[in-house]
Amino acid sequence: MNRGKPLRRGKALKAGKPMRRGKGLEPGKPLKRNAELPRDGRGPDESREGPRMRCKGKTYSSAEEARDTLYGRRGNRVVECEPCGGWHVKLDPEHARKISAARREREPATPEQLAVRAEKRFAKAVREGAVPEFRPDLGPCLIYAGGKNSGGYGQFRYNGRGGYAHRYAWERVNGPIPDGMTIDHLCRVRACVRLGHLEVVDTVTNFLRAVAAWDCCPAGHPYTEENAAKDARRRCGICEAETRQRSEQKRRKLKPGDPDPRVRYDQDKVNEAIAQILAGELAILRAARDIGCSDRYLGRRAWRTAKRRVLLRDSGICQACGALAVDVQHRVARGLGGTRDPKRAYGMCNLVALCRPCHEIAESRDQGMYNRGFWLLSTDDPARLPIRAATEYGEELRWLLPDGGVSLADPYEEAAA
Repeated sequence: MNRGKPLRRGKALKAGKPMRRGKGLEPGKPLKRNAELPRDGRGPDESREGPRMRCKGKTYSSAEEARDTLYGRRGNRVVECEPCGGWHVKLDPEHARKISAARREREPATPEQLAVRAEKRFAKAVREGAVPEFRPDLGPCLIYAGGKNSGGYGQFRYNGRGGYAHRYAWERVNGPIPDGMTIDHLCRVRACVRLGHLEVVDTVTNFLRAVAAWDCCPAGHPYTEENAAKDARRRCGICEAETRQRSEQKRRKLKPGDPDPRVRYDQDKVNEAIAQILAGELAILRAARDIGCSDRYLGRRAWRTAKRRVLLRDSGICQACGALAVDVQHRVARGLGGTRDPKRAYGMCNLVALCRPCHEIAESRDQGMYNRGFWLLSTDDPARLPIRAATEYGEELRWLLPDGGVSLADPYEEAAA
């Protein structure tokens, strides 16, 4: 053993040597093995009248205070704790078992009782709000002050399940909401639950009203006739002009003779390959290998061109409901046909223009959308199956042709005749 060096705690205990530092011990006093260690600054022989310990459980200053608690009133024992000098409530295992058995034998609440409880909870969670800026003529809002989701809609649990506060406010007076319908906030305050500010509409109308209510872009530029683009996307002209200006400034910083970083490939070859891909004469992987670019880059370029052609063919109108179209639907899903098959991924007879709500309904494999031809099975031929497009006078059959045209009669029957 090296002399002159301080011993570690374990070695000091084994050798019976004095510890150099100790809490509550005098310097140089030997510490025997298995001796009681100091606690809270007290030595082993210090009087208990000094500082007290801190227990992990709930501590009360008097027995009356402990008996007045919830567990104390249930008949549990109240004992005094000597180390900390306080009072604790000791749970009786037999009493706890009796309470658990009584809860299991208790009958569940009836729907009427649940409705009464939900009514009381809802009445406690509503507050009077301010007059909405969007529609001051509707009067002040009635704000739900309970929990809300990330979108600002009130969350409320009723009928044994979770839901929205504004839907509960409508259903408790007018009954269940019909299928395919939703609640629209006329005041544009998502936490409002006043019946005069709510209206039952279909999802398409709700979406179009929300788009029309946008008065400025995310950067704060107001949507005016000169600034907003003439489509449902409500693009901001000021933001697009600023983006083009920054791109032009970045491009002009290049030295003379340096290539433009925006043009990485031969654009003539790229455009020619895209035309062959859309015609179904060339696969994306083969075209990307010939040009020397990635298949992802070429696929994005081909999809933008195909989407623009479909929106021009359908005049930018949703073929399912007649609203403004912002999306393009694959009638036979890309996962069934694969993106490597150009006729399935970019074929004009397999693509149809839809608005965002109708696109989501078609993606959910709705039976009504299948009957109208807006989504098909992998065994179906989109060129032979028409769509039932919405018009002013109802629905009409339309056959989508591979060359990008539309026919109101079956082209295959005419060819056979």
